[in-house]
Amino acid sequence: MKLIARIDSSPSATGGTDAAGAFLAWPDSCMLISHRPLYIPESNEGFMAVPALAFRIKHLGKGITPKFALRYIGDYSAALILMPASALRRLRLDGMPLPGELCFDNALVVGQWQEISFPSRPLQEAEAREAMRVSLPETFLISMRKLGSDKASDIQCSRVPVDAGDLPSFLARVSETNTLKTGDVLLLPAIGAAFPARCDTLLSICAECRPDSITPTGEELPENLLLSTKFK
Repeated sequence: MKLIARIDSSPSATGGTDAAGAFLAWPDSCMLISHRPLYIPESNEGFMAVPALAFRIKHLGKGITPKFALRYIGDYSAALILMPASALRRLRLDGMPLPGELCFDNALVVGQWQEISFPSRPLQEAEAREAMRVSLPETFLISMRKLGSDKASDIQCSRVPVDAGDLPSFLARVSETNTLKTGDVLLLPAIGAAFPARCDTLLSICAECRPDSITPTGEELPENLLLSTKFK
């Protein structure tokens, strides 16, 4: 199994390279399952956590055209990509970090899979966007709570819009040169929503969840919880 993330980029004011259509791949040894603790590697510069929309492939395929792309998607979830702060800065400026900086054990956390069903017929771009809009949550709620604290002030919540608009073209781009196998994971990161990964923090990602549905103690987990991990 492999995990492949789209890399969003555009030419920067400092002369960065446009890496439109670029992507990065990780082996499954880099993946951590939700609800397991995430041990942040030691670093002087710190790490950032990038939320992502994840999709799991259900059919073998290569050379897939965008109009047939959604028939290869079986499940969706939330994910986190752990990046050194310097790698994220280069990604924002130049469009591409050094792959070696991002490939390490437990670099990605993938949440609980939710089955999703798209029409099997060929879909034009507008039809595919509408199918994704009605099948996916509108937002992810990201909640961070300091471990050992029951104070409401120690909970930080933010909403990230769920946007899978270019999933068909991304899947088609990847399948030009890579065989997609059952169980492979495609990731659409929200680079602009990255946040510092701090030790002794409980992080949760829910689908269309209100901030007040998470208790200060974290004892009651909402039904629409997709991902949860403790930063250690």
